[in-house]
Amino acid sequence: MRSSQLQSSSAQAEAGFDRAFERLQQIVDWPQLDQEYPLRGNAVFIDSVVLRMLLSQRMCPDNTLRRN
Repeated sequence: MRSSQLQSSSAQAEAGFDRAFERLQQIVDWPQLDQEYPLRGNAVFIDSVVLRMLLSQRMCPDNTLRRN
């Protein structure tokens, strides 16, 4: 793939992420989500963070947390 094609593909992917996260913010009440599902003693992330990570993984399954 040429450099310009890679940049265009990357820009499209980024725009897709932006739209998905904006939509997620419209439909999810983050404080209510975290309040309805409180942390357990062994939890690492609050539920709103997990939801965002799941969306990210679904959109780009080859990415890792380190890479993002």
